[in-house]
Amino acid sequence: MINGINSNGILAYSSIARTQQPVTTMLESQTGSTQQPAPASMVTISAEAYNALRADIAGPKSDNEALSGVALITDKIKTDPAFADDMAYQYSHVRDFEGISLEDLPPLDGSYGTGKFKTMDQYLQHVSEFERTASDIMLQRQKIYDDMKSKGASGSEIFTKLMEFNSSLPKDYLESTRLNVMVDGFLNQKA
Repeated sequence: MINGINSNGILAYSSIARTQQPVTTMLESQTGSTQQPAPASMVTISAEAYNALRADIAGPKSDNEALSGVALITDKIKTDPAFADDMAYQYSHVRDFEGISLEDLPPLDGSYGTGKFKTMDQYLQHVSEFERTASDIMLQRQKIYDDMKSKGASGSEIFTKLMEFNSSLPKDYLESTRLNVMVDGFLNQKA
């Protein structure tokens, strides 16, 4: 979560929903009060909490762990038509998100960073470009879904075609979104 201050006060941004709302709205919905806490320049968390957050952000510890999840999904797509329909719809109608290492982000204090993104402007430009690309890819998947659905294809057939389409995407895109694990695991297991 990134917090920022603008002329209207403090806003909280959710990295999950990519939405923003005034902190007073968030506080009121959580506590019933709109009284804002005193601003702080630093938050301290325990090493245990830090490690838990990092592990959650990192996802599966290995490709083998991720592939075992792919195997479960693949099996369920083969045996559960309703699940296959839902997965085909979700994979075609949800935009991809990019995983970015915390070490690559610039400092929030405006100083020059040492990671991949030296400034916040550079990072925001990258995010904007990625979101445009991801939106274009999502539209292509939606077209595949709509075309196949209109011809009576099953969810499993549509999902397979979507994975084949994904396999044609640039390697750096697949790796940055971790789609490569799903694509490789699904297509290799289907063979």
